[in-house]
Amino acid sequence: MNPNTTWKNYLTAIAAAVIILTAMAAFSGIWVLTAVAIGLLFGFFMQKGDLCGTSAFSEIIMMHDRRKVFGLWILIVVAMLGFALLDMLGWVKLSPKPFLYLNYIVGGLIFGAGTVLAGGCISGCMFKAASGNLNSIVALIAIPVGVMAVEFGPLQSLNDVLKKYIVKAADGSPLTLPKL
Repeated sequence: MNPNTTWKNYLTAIAAAVIILTAMAAFSGIWVLTAVAIGLLFGFFMQKGDLCGTSAFSEIIMMHDRRKVFGLWILIVVAMLGFALLDMLGWVKLSPKPFLYLNYIVGGLIFGAGTVLAGGCISGCMFKAASGNLNSIVALIAIPVGVMAVEFGPLQSLNDVLKKYIVKAADGSPLTLPKL
């Protein structure tokens, strides 16, 4: 089969699924159905673009190519602007968290080690697991186990101690991103 035909078939099927699911959500009022359509688009473009944070940063070092990191920054800025707009319109209520610097240092080290072991970040693991990558499948199983260990399990007391180290604003209140 011609590779161009395969691409066109995949793109047509995804476009049809997105349109059908969005129409079903509009008529039924069950807008959670659009999550499936957005998930299909997200997965398709992540897999085809190989857009993973880990590979983006490794390509800067290994190949001196900054295009993927630029793409990630565009995604981050668009998401931030989108959520700020939704908050200003009153459609969502944002609840910014304070800067917990010790949590971020410890969590960053653990996240970095896990990313290296899994061979990719969470978004990369999602599309790689769907392609059958065993490391990514194990990582997707281990992530909720780790979260449960920190929130409700043996690491909960450590988490409670780390939460006490908060960056304070000039007025003494906890510093958040909107305050910054």
